[in-house]
Amino acid sequence: MNSIDRPPRKNGFTLIETVAVLLLIAVLVAVAVTRTSSSDLYDLTAAVDVLKGHIRYAQLLSMNSDETWGIYFSGSGNYALFHNGNTGTTVLLPGAAADPVDLAAKGITISGYGTGVISFDVWGRPCTDAAGTALQAGARSLTASLSGTDSQTVTITGNTGYIP
Repeated sequence: MNSIDRPPRKNGFTLIETVAVLLLIAVLVAVAVTRTSSSDLYDLTAAVDVLKGHIRYAQLLSMNSDETWGIYFSGSGNYALFHNGNTGTTVLLPGAAADPVDLAAKGITISGYGTGVISFDVWGRPCTDAAGTALQAGARSLTASLSGTDSQTVTITGNTGYIP
C-alpha cells in the first residue's frame, strides 16, 4: 500500500472524547465544591463529639476516684478539665494539645450553660457547682456555634449525666 491509498489523518479530538473530558472535569469540580463548603460543618460536628467525650471522661474519672471532676467553660470557646472542686486545678484532657481546649481558634463558641461548670460527684451524677454538691435537677444544654451560622446542642441529663 502506498501513501496515495491511505486516507488522510485527522488531527484533533472527537466529539465523544471532548464530552467525556468535560464530564470528568464537572464531576471533579462538584466534589471539590461540596467538600470545601461543608468542611466547617464537619469541624463543628467533630468538635462537639470531642466535647461530649471529654464530659464523659470527667464523669468516668469521678466514678473511679474519690474526687470531684468536671469541665469548666472559661470564655466563649474554651474549656478545661478540673478536679477537687477547684476550677484552677486543671488537667490536660486526652487528645488535647493544650490546656484549656481552645475552640474559639476554630471559630466555635460555646454558650448557654449557666454557671459554666459541670462537675460529677463520686456516683457520676452531674452537678451545677465545682464542688460537686449541688445536683443538677433536670436536663441542661449547651450550644456550640460555628461563626453564628451552624450550631449543635449538647444536653446533659439530670441524675444520670447521660449525653445523647
